[in-house]
Amino acid sequence: MKQHSMASSIVMLAILMFAFSSAHAETPVFGPEEYVRETGKPQQVSNTFSVQDPSADYSIVVQNGEGKRGRVSSAIIYLNGERIIEPDEFNKQVDVITKPVSLDEQNELAVQVRSEPGSSLIVTVLGPDAPPPSPISGLTVSPDGFPINVPTQVTFTAKLPYDPAGPVPTLELQLISQSGDVLGMEGHMVDSGDLSLGDEIEGDGVFAFRKTYEMQMPGKIHLRIKVDVDGEILYSEAFQLITFTPISDDEAAAINVGQTDAEQLYRQLVPSIGEQEAMAQVVAYLKELPQVEDAGISDGGASIWVEYTNGMEGVILTNPPGTRGGAALFSPNAQITSTGMNIPVTAALSGNAQVQSKRVLLLSPFRDEFGSTDEGTVLKALYENHNTNSGCPKYDIVYLENSQVGVGSFKALGSYGIVHIATHGTVSNGRVVVLTKASTSTQNLQTYQSDLQNGRLITASTSTGTWLAATPKFFTYYIQTMPSTLVFFSSCYSTFNNSLSSVLLGKGAKSYLGFSHVVPSSFAYGKSEYFHEEWVEDPLNLVTTGEVFNNGCTTNSLGVSVCWNLAGANDLEAPPGDQLQDGGFESGALGTWSAQGDGRVVSQLGTFAPTEGSYSGLISTGLGFTTDSGSVSQSACIPANAATITFDWNFTSEEFQEWCGSIYQDFFRVDLVSSNGATTNLLYRKVDDLCASTSPVSFSFDQGDAWSTGWRSQSVDISAFAAANAGKSAELKFSAGDVGDSIYDTAILIDNVQINAP
Repeated sequence: MKQHSMASSIVMLAILMFAFSSAHAETPVFGPEEYVRETGKPQQVSNTFSVQDPSADYSIVVQNGEGKRGRVSSAIIYLNGERIIEPDEFNKQVDVITKPVSLDEQNELAVQVRSEPGSSLIVTVLGPDAPPPSPISGLTVSPDGFPINVPTQVTFTAKLPYDPAGPVPTLELQLISQSGDVLGMEGHMVDSGDLSLGDEIEGDGVFAFRKTYEMQMPGKIHLRIKVDVDGEILYSEAFQLITFTPISDDEAAAINVGQTDAEQLYRQLVPSIGEQEAMAQVVAYLKELPQVEDAGISDGGASIWVEYTNGMEGVILTNPPGTRGGAALFSPNAQITSTGMNIPVTAALSGNAQVQSKRVLLLSPFRDEFGSTDEGTVLKALYENHNTNSGCPKYDIVYLENSQVGVGSFKALGSYGIVHIATHGTVSNGRVVVLTKASTSTQNLQTYQSDLQNGRLITASTSTGTWLAATPKFFTYYIQTMPSTLVFFSSCYSTFNNSLSSVLLGKGAKSYLGFSHVVPSSFAYGKSEYFHEEWVEDPLNLVTTGEVFNNGCTTNSLGVSVCWNLAGANDLEAPPGDQLQDGGFESGALGTWSAQGDGRVVSQLGTFAPTEGSYSGLISTGLGFTTDSGSVSQSACIPANAATITFDWNFTSEEFQEWCGSIYQDFFRVDLVSSNGATTNLLYRKVDDLCASTSPVSFSFDQGDAWSTGWRSQSVDISAFAAANAGKSAELKFSAGDVGDSIYDTAILIDNVQINAP
């Protein structure tokens, strides 16, 4: 089923909405979105959206077709896991359905159109007139869940760039009720460099507040940020802390034993009574367990979901053997056909997009189980051979398998430009979930209880064990940005709906590949090997995702067609090797740059704004909570005719002016490191070199006042290096360092890095 935003095709709906919203002073908080029935089995499409005031009155408006054309006769609409519109509410005579609905702060809407291909629905959720959008981005809460009766320090951070020459905005962390009423103020968030409040650097546009909480009862603490920018009052979206009773050894054992027994019962029953009846009996069994609040069958019979009395969730995978969700290996002779895509492809606005990092992450958590049909080692060899044979681009490859693939591996996805994960997957409560190889031991359940209570992780049982599995909420919480990443989840159901793909694309991934249903492991292997081979075959004649993608399908052992799907950009190219990427740090994250020690991306530093764009890089001798001197580096092939490297830099230090002429000599250096490890220094500046040309700044670091060189532009001749290293990979590295002490801090801004050739 296709789903996309509407424009001119929703004139009739707009008229209806105008009349309705004018009378009720409402505006769309979601949509309008169109859901089109495609050929093949009906697919369920999910979308997420948030509201600031869940206590307000909301309504859903569903337009059936366009005018009298394309109307559906059957569909189901879910809101936050509950059916709100049933199939029998639709027929060819129904034009518009309007119902009041209740919303949470975070909401999930799922639509399944069951009528003939080509029929469609347009869905809109209306609410009160929306307040102006919040200027805050990058809101983090760490941790956002903690056990009762345990004092827990919680740090809140929020990014809010502001004019360095103007007043500093005021951010107030408010305690609110579930309905949005203000109950009190937790404190003011600061950008003052006050470490006790969690702020690392003064004037970097990142505000922080820190507070220790200790709660006696499980529950939720609702919060929001009030922002005063030049007298204009704005608010962030509401968010929450969750408090819980620590899981006991007995509870952990009950969850593990219950799910294991349920999975084994299902396998025992299937041969005699079939999948559907076996699932029904397992659900009945689970509902009788004292630790279980509820259980049921997921849409499409993908799995059996479980909700526990302690607030956690679990899932029993019912995929057949030999699949990316089953057990024993299975190697059918897949029959490849062509079909339409279940998930819409969004082309880039202009030209071809490029992955903005040459870092590759290959994860095979079930390598031993999948055996020869696991593509992880094959892809690893492919990228290694590419490095050896072509030299450029020089991929930085990380390959992990089996128990090496824990929860932390999934948290790291935002640091890579190419991500391929061969794992088990399923659908639970309308969400795509993907399995790690972290077990559900008592220790792990206790370690990750905050993620489990918040629905970011669930316990997933297969015939080989019970593992921690990540939901879309996991990636929403842990990934800040992605460097135009290509993501391939080679698992069952990874494109069953867009609940996972939409999150990753929203974080900055450009293309997302996966499979629509239960996928034979051999079919997933074949598509994975084919795609990566073709996509990176020739670095000088790059091909796009759309040119390689062929959308093949096969019929699995259930008799169901499973298709290989592409979501996002169909014009994404592999990262080029003969040029630097993101030299202006405009991705807003390190992305293609690798950092050691204190290396980061900032929107400002006190009164200093970037020389171009909205961001610059920063390295230091250890600001804030980071004690190690920092560097940022990037590998690329230097063109043989390269003439210069140009960049802007700004050296700000507490060692100016008091320690000029002393042994305390923090430094800034820029180097090119050839493929054989030889280092060519391009620039070296220490404190004494710069003392005579610095000025005091209005901000300070943790030891006191600082002075700065201000922004300077640098051009360095690299023609000799380029000629000697033609066609070879080299590393460009910017470093900050301490000499004499590590007490007084230095920060160096970097921007507008370019390799220039005639």
